[in-house]
Amino acid sequence: MKKGDFLINKINCIYQIVGYWGTDVVLSSENESDDQVLIYTISELEEMIFEGYFRKLFKTGVNING
Repeated sequence: MKKGDFLINKINCIYQIVGYWGTDVVLSSENESDDQVLIYTISELEEMIFEGYFRKLFKTGVNING
C-alpha cells in the first residue's frame, strides 16, 4: 500500500491513503461532506483487508456514486 491508493469498504465508501502519521496509515474519505480521517496501524489495515472489510479499488474513471 502506498500514498494515493484507494480502498473501498463493505458499504461502498471510498477512502484514499493520503499519507502516514509516524508508522500509521492515514485514510481520507472521498465523500466531500466527510471531513474526518481514519488512522490505522499497518497491521490493523492489513487485517481489515484480509477479513474483507476493505478491498483495494482501482480507479477507472467511472463514477459509482451516481
